[in-house]
Amino acid sequence: MLIKFQIIKIVVLSILVFSALAYAAPCYGPNMPDKDSWDIGAEVHLLLNRDMEKEYGSLRGSHYFMMFSYGALEWLSLDLKLGIGDVRHSPDSKNNINYNANFSGAYGFRIRVYQNETKHIKAIAGFQHISVHPGSKNANGVKNECVMDDWQLSFLISKEFKHLSPYIGCKVSRCDLIHKEDGERGRNNSDDHLGVFLGSDIYINNKLRFNIEGRFIDETALSAALVRRF
Repeated sequence: MLIKFQIIKIVVLSILVFSALAYAAPCYGPNMPDKDSWDIGAEVHLLLNRDMEKEYGSLRGSHYFMMFSYGALEWLSLDLKLGIGDVRHSPDSKNNINYNANFSGAYGFRIRVYQNETKHIKAIAGFQHISVHPGSKNANGVKNECVMDDWQLSFLISKEFKHLSPYIGCKVSRCDLIHKEDGERGRNNSDDHLGVFLGSDIYINNKLRFNIEGRFIDETALSAALVRRF
């Protein structure tokens, strides 16, 4: 129990210290695997709009993942995703660049900071990171390359009913676009860093569930996942 509270303190301090720097991603929902068990599933993540600073315009993208979550402790989940994704960049002063799908990965962790089993209420704090490495794209004779990094600290509260667990939360996030034109490197980050999200786990049976989530303000994004407990 002492270790649990020490880790919670570290997470809270991290949010306070790095909130201005913290780099958005799906928040996984309120269900975490039991200790020494796995949640494995498939997810579709659609980034519909993410405004960037200055003349970098906005980003969009579609990402497809296999998800793996391991219950390291009863209250701690370690999360990993592997898949593919693309980036569609719309600069203010240049033509759109649509990068082809290539490797995409994600990692993070979640801590259950509160649970009331009588009222079926949970509170989850988490860290999530997505990195997308699309293929290069030639535009007007110029070779364009990019990496999109999306970082997030999140906090959610959920209420469980018979067949579903709706949740709502807030997050601090940052999206970085590392862009190269003929090898010349530039870097830009997102315009907004504070956002909200809402979603629900929908239970198909005692091992299988469907998750849907929307995220707003700092970004406009949707995700859906089918997850099985092992």
